[in-house]
Order: sequence, then C-alpha cells, then structure tokens
Amino acid sequence: MTAKNILIELVQKSFRDELNFISRSDHEQLNAVGTKDHWASKDVIAHNAAWKVMMSEALIATMGNQEPPSYDDLDAFNEEIFQRHQKKSWQEVKDFMEMANLQLLEQIHLVDEEILLDPERYDWLKGRSLWKRTIHNGYFHPLGHIAFLYSERGDSELGNQLMEEITHTLLDLDESSPWQGQCLYNLACYYALSGEKEKSIENLSQAFSLSSDIIEWSQTDTDLESIWDDPGYRALVGNK
Repeated sequence: MTAKNILIELVQKSFRDELNFISRSDHEQLNAVGTKDHWASKDVIAHNAAWKVMMSEALIATMGNQEPPSYDDLDAFNEEIFQRHQKKSWQEVKDFMEMANLQLLEQIHLVDEEILLDPERYDWLKGRSLWKRTIHNGYFHPLGHIAFLYSERGDSELGNQLMEEITHTLLDLDESSPWQGQCLYNLACYYALSGEKEKSIENLSQAFSLSSDIIEWSQTDTDLESIWDDPGYRALVGNK
C-alpha cells in the first residue's frame, strides 16, 4: 500500500470512528451546551472539522507553492473556532464535519506522494513531512479528542481502547525513536488527563527512554499536571 493510500485510509477511519461516537451518543449528550473552558461533544466535533479544513487549506497552499497561514497562538485559534460554531445546531455541525472530511480527502488525492513524503521540502514544516502533518490533523488529533470524550462521560473502556489503537497504528508507521517516543508520550498525556496516573507514568517511562528531549517539555506540559507531584513521575525526571 502506498503512503498516500495509508493516509487516505486513516482519514476515512477517523471519520468512521467519529460517526460511531455520534451513534453511541444520546440526544442530551449531542445537544449539550459547552463553554470555552469545557467543550461539549458538538464543540469537539466542530473543532476537529475546523482543523481538517485548515489542513486542506495547507495542502492547497503547498500545491500552489505558497506557505499556508501559521497559527502560533493555538489557544486563541481554538477559541475562535469554538466561538464560530458554538451556537450552531447539531445538524449544522454534522454537515460541517462531513464537508471537512470530504475536502481533506479530495486534497490528499490531488497532492503528489513525493511532495507528501519529503521532510525537507518546505521550511515551514520544520523537518516534518506533509504526510505526517496530515496524519496528525486528519487522524490522531480528531480521534484523540473522541477518545477523551468517551473517557470523560464514563466510557473509559471505549476511550482507552480507541487511544491504544490510535497509538499502535501510529507506532507501526515509523520505527524511529523520536516518533515512537512522541506517540507514547501522547498516550501518557491521554491517561494523565483521564485520571489513570499509573498508565500515564508507565508510558512516559517508555517515551523518555526513546526520546529524552521530551523530558524537559513534560515538566511544563499541563496535560501532565495531574502527575507532576507523583513520586513515580518525579523519579523519571530526576526530582526525587
């Protein structure tokens, strides 16, 4: 299977898993009103779709030999997305989700595989391939949010299963230590946010052994705030 076909398959799977989440949600869960500090399911679906649209626009810019817009202040950008879609009906958000997915798949089909795979082609990617950037925004990012929604509403078994599946899929894509370490680090963040400290620390231990440069970052990453004072975490970072 070509790299492009793998990417298309992952984006399609992400969409199916989002639809599966919707089918498992009742009317109250789908129509809950969120806040900027605590998004409801509808807000998360809109957020995921907006980032898929952003990725489509990046692919379009790339094919036109242009640099896409940068979003240095992610918090501000995400709040803008929330405000733009927060008052929309569930059907409007679902329509947006479907449009975003189709748009992203269309742009992936159009881009050359050589362009997707070359990590040195564009300075703005900072050494990361367009292929991996698209996998992040079209697969990992949306499904990471869905996994956490499951966990947050009490379906931790489903959330954990989905996040473990995402992680192992990504691990199989690249055997390099930095990539493997980052994948396990992201899984550790999920478990920390879900309140499963032991699983978080276990995955951090593996991540740090593969990519030691993320140790320092972990000490300021608020996704891990719940374990900063845990003796297991402090032992890992050398603060016993």
